[in-house]
Amino acid sequence: MLEPTGTRDHARALYGIARCSQCGTPLLKIGTNYCCPNFPYSLTNTCDTQHINAEKLLHLVVGQLINRVINEQTTTQLVDAIQSEYGEKSRRAKDNLDRTEAAIMELYELREQVAHPARLGDDTYSEVIDRVEDIDQQTVGLSYEARLFRKEIDAYDFVTDEVRIRTNAVDPATYLDGASPDDTRDLLNLFVKSVEVGNDSIVIHYTAQTPRPPQLNVNPADELPLH
Repeated sequence: MLEPTGTRDHARALYGIARCSQCGTPLLKIGTNYCCPNFPYSLTNTCDTQHINAEKLLHLVVGQLINRVINEQTTTQLVDAIQSEYGEKSRRAKDNLDRTEAAIMELYELREQVAHPARLGDDTYSEVIDRVEDIDQQTVGLSYEARLFRKEIDAYDFVTDEVRIRTNAVDPATYLDGASPDDTRDLLNLFVKSVEVGNDSIVIHYTAQTPRPPQLNVNPADELPLH
């Protein structure tokens, strides 16, 4: 799992999600801001949506999502949704690791069988060295694959850890301090359909998977003031 590298990298998680409320164009992240590409450069478009600070927008979106999942029932739904999304991927990675480690052990045993006659003097070392080197190369390759599978499992375990999810379901700063940019992107992709950004407010549209209080409608959306 990549370590967090700052809020600017986290803010890139809004690419493809943040859109201009006036013209519907996806916003571009330029420097520290998200900007509508039709302002003020387009001669044919009257869009006047001005830029918004990327960190501010990210905290608003993540904070509002956290507000929806802060109680026990909806936090449990969040845990279940995330674990369902990544649990199968983690199981496949663990199965791959088990098979790779088993193959490595088989190669260790094969190497012993090949090298044993040379140690007994039945064969000269030159007669088995090519075979031993081939086995060693296969072992190195599989060992590298095993390390990649372990990293993959660590990443999935981090994302799906229930204690971490519940601990971070407090405020956006707490979440962003403990998560990587990839974690933030995964969270937003799972629950946020789009964010319409205007000059005075933003409107967050959620996916059907988003935990929500019973009083909210079937297609929930939140409008938040910017000032």
